[in-house]
Amino acid sequence: MKKLNYHTDLCPCGSGRVLKECCLTKRNETTPPGTKTGYSNSRCYARALSDCDRKLSREHYISESILSLRDKSIGITGFPWLDSGEQRSISKASLTAKVLCSRHNSVLSGLDSTALLLFTYLMGLNIEENQEVLLINGEEIERWMLKALCGVVASGNPPLSYNWDFDNDGTFELGTGNDPFAMGAIPDNSPHTVNVRVTDTFGAFVTGSTVVEVLNVAPSVEAGNPIPGIIGSPVSLSGASFFDPAGPLDGPYDVTVDWRDGTPLDTFVFPDSGPIAASHTYTTDSFFDVFVSVTEADGPSGSDTTRATISESGPVDPGVGGKIIPIEQTSLILAGAQTFSWMIPVVLSGIGIGLFVASRKSENS
Repeated sequence: MKKLNYHTDLCPCGSGRVLKECCLTKRNETTPPGTKTGYSNSRCYARALSDCDRKLSREHYISESILSLRDKSIGITGFPWLDSGEQRSISKASLTAKVLCSRHNSVLSGLDSTALLLFTYLMGLNIEENQEVLLINGEEIERWMLKALCGVVASGNPPLSYNWDFDNDGTFELGTGNDPFAMGAIPDNSPHTVNVRVTDTFGAFVTGSTVVEVLNVAPSVEAGNPIPGIIGSPVSLSGASFFDPAGPLDGPYDVTVDWRDGTPLDTFVFPDSGPIAASHTYTTDSFFDVFVSVTEADGPSGSDTTRATISESGPVDPGVGGKIIPIEQTSLILAGAQTFSWMIPVVLSGIGIGLFVASRKSENS
């Protein structure tokens, strides 16, 4: 490393001017050698130049060579979140990120070398001695500072971690790492204050809060499948259930089944969403629109109905030559009445009303 007298020696660039009046030196190359690749690596901050390769290198966005002048940790001071005069130590290992492709990282390393010369010289400088000066191109230092700034911005450093307080008790019990999104349970549908604390790698943190208005959704109810049955025999709900997105937070749930035959309601208490089981015995034959309702502890409710078809007896066996004909086909049956001698109306449990037709040719046919 050649040292020159800042006031008397001429600048080596050949301008003929003394060093203190000249800043021209050969600049480091910052364009990768060879043919331009035409590829933009989405994680390289120099991707706009379309001259990347596909490999990412871990970059010390404040040059590793400069950090090596210190021990394992470095001190920082002067940040807005530090008290006046406060200094804090951080690990050098925390100042790395994959923000450059290996092609650009390699070509920009010349800027790191220039910066290292400057910082090495400054660390050994004694202003009370008549020292010679080091010739450093100021433009190269500016470019190095820009490189370091791009690395800091692209890396998102200092990496931020997020912790959440959903019950506003001052305890940030839910951590989501570097993910700024969180999901948490809020117990009821009144306004709630949610707090977040954001911390960087230096230990500095800020907090923020917002008011969340939670809307309570009524339970969704399925009364289940149609219910076939006969008088005097128990029938049961089939496929009945309910669901509430809040689960046990909105419980307990009052479940009511109205069989719609004038008998007392069946009532149940459920701690959470799930299937509904209930049975009943009818004493008359008819159609009954069974009504199932579910009410949350906070009041919202949901309901649904299903049809119970109750007959006097089970399905009739048509026997030989018989068939079941839907009631809609009555006119067709009457038009061909000469082909049979009688029609018997029947009710098929779970199917509906039809006609039992016994076929018999007339004696004169």
